[in-house]
Amino acid sequence: MENSHSFGKWYSAYLALFLLLLMLAPKLTAVLFLAFVPLAFFGIKQKYFQFKLHIVPILFVLTYLMYAFYTTFTRHGDIAANYLEYKLSFLLFPILFSFVPRYKVNVQLPILGLIVGCLYLVIAGFIGSYMCDCRTVYGISCYLSSRFSWIHHPSYTTVYYTCALFLVWYSNRMRFKWMPTWLAIFVSLIFVLAIGLCMSLAGMLFFVLACAVCILVLLYYRWGKWLALGYLVVSPLLLFGLIKFTPQLQSEWNGAKKYADEYVSDPEGFIRNKKFPMSGSEVRLVMWSAAYKVFSDYPLGVGTGNVDEVLTNYLNQLDQRELAKQNYNPHNQ
Repeated sequence: MENSHSFGKWYSAYLALFLLLLMLAPKLTAVLFLAFVPLAFFGIKQKYFQFKLHIVPILFVLTYLMYAFYTTFTRHGDIAANYLEYKLSFLLFPILFSFVPRYKVNVQLPILGLIVGCLYLVIAGFIGSYMCDCRTVYGISCYLSSRFSWIHHPSYTTVYYTCALFLVWYSNRMRFKWMPTWLAIFVSLIFVLAIGLCMSLAGMLFFVLACAVCILVLLYYRWGKWLALGYLVVSPLLLFGLIKFTPQLQSEWNGAKKYADEYVSDPEGFIRNKKFPMSGSEVRLVMWSAAYKVFSDYPLGVGTGNVDEVLTNYLNQLDQRELAKQNYNPHNQ
């Protein structure tokens, strides 16, 4: 029992370090996975772990195997090899979380690792923004969007901050000694500020949705289903108000709506008349159109590593030659 308790501390410490470095140095995750191998072997040998696959990890592994299978159809071996490297998370994360401890894991250290990692991420963001402000003429924009969130994409960073924010209050509710109420309030304000500075519409929608679901669950269990139902009716209006009265979000929303209306009224004319450089919303609509044509012609896929070549050909056919040179991909379709 004592050995199990000692191993549990090592396992919790490993998860804490993993989450901390995932925030600050995402390129080190491969090294951290390798560090888990001896821990996993020792845990299985001592019967502290059991290897147990669930349906979601299985689906991720099958997705990775599909990428590997489609390399047999590639015309670009080097690009296909890079794809297999980029998508290793589809294989490694399911393996990591399929080693299930036979005992209850102390979650305090992993939670602390994520919260501290996110706080360091905020500090790194302000340092990077300050350096940008000193060296460039961008001014206040140095403290916004990707100039503030320069380690991760702003949308991903917003998700990390949102998770950390919820874990702050989970820690407070569980009465962890290191998260008193005054500190929870202070750290929450920091994360809310950082979420706002990331200026990601997708990230902000995720944050609002997470808060809305949290409030819905709280209302349902404390005051019953009728109040929860009323909240469901009112919450879309609250989201509309947030977009309407937040200048940056309103600008992004109005731009996206304007281009969507143009596209729906005349898709072919929209693609024919829009030329690079374009706004992000315009680029997405053109890329999605090209991607849809590719998918229609190749419903079983074009082969791992071939997508850039095929998309370029289709964009050229749509007379979007300058956009084709940018090598964009329609990843968020």
